Amino acid sequence: MRNNLRLLASAVAFGIAASSASALVITPNFDASITGNANSAAIKAAINAAITQVQGAFSTPITVNITFKSIATGLGQSNSVYGSLTYAQYKADLTAAATSPNDLTSVGSLPATLPVLLNNNSNGTFLLTKPNLRALGEAALGANAGADTTISLNMGLMNFSRTAGQVNGNYDLQTIALHEISESLGTGGNGCNLENYPTASLGSLDMFRYSANGTRSYDPAAASSYFSINGGLTNIKGFNQAAGADYADWLNGPTTQAQDAFGTPYSNTTPGVADLGSNELTALDVAGYTLVPEPASLGLIAFVAGGLLARRRRRA
Repeated sequence: MRNNLRLLASAVAFGIAASSASALVITPNFDASITGNANSAAIKAAINAAITQVQGAFSTPITVNITFKSIATGLGQSNSVYGSLTYAQYKADLTAAATSPNDLTSVGSLPATLPVLLNNNSNGTFLLTKPNLRALGEAALGANAGADTTISLNMGLMNFSRTAGQVNGNYDLQTIALHEISESLGTGGNGCNLENYPTASLGSLDMFRYSANGTRSYDPAAASSYFSINGGLTNIKGFNQAAGADYADWLNGPTTQAQDAFGTPYSNTTPGVADLGSNELTALDVAGYTLVPEPASLGLIAFVAGGLLARRRRRA
């Protein structure tokens, strides 16, 4: 188990409408700390709006069980259940799950065998959330009787509505919920284990982390690294490289995205709102989920961005 604090995002990427054809189901369980809150209805509405957005974006036929609760410290954190795959299993599963042009491109960038990483700093396995394992067809490894993830949110720092009653200095609850739900699915902060090297498992996005064309990046002290699905040729979005924040979150930029590492709360000039954007969708797509509808080249569009979050991990 571990606990990492980081700032979460603010601002606007593009929205994803809910789709009745979506087969991805996210089942929320609201803890008494939320159902007993005076703002329970507004809190649940914001979280459900985030869930609807994610469900409408993917058709992967799995059910994800998430418990939501309120906390009084930090801003948000997720505690997920994990399983592991060898590189051979991981590559075979990604290949079998490839349905989009971006999937085919990303699978084509994977080497035949896992390369020796920086200072041989990996144990050679991939640590993935249970939903991510199920999305990759690993029914047995992905089986889980309880909640896949517990997401804890500091309601005292949240704006529950995007249209009225926003408080300066508070964060958009729907944006933060999107950030944490993405972690439950296996990307965002859960996409990299760089902070646990030199003997860590790899994450869902670690094979798509580059410092230059053809050069994968596993150095937490490096000046920069970026997300690429074509061997480093195209820089889709910079990864965070700041210690204390998750290395698979996005690097700050002028436009905030849901999965940014550092961001800005609501102000009279900054809305502090972000939906799932191209980068988040591409990351989940190549991690094993199926987009609705499949894009022609969604992964090659770059955005830029910024938030305070926390994450805890629990290995099954």
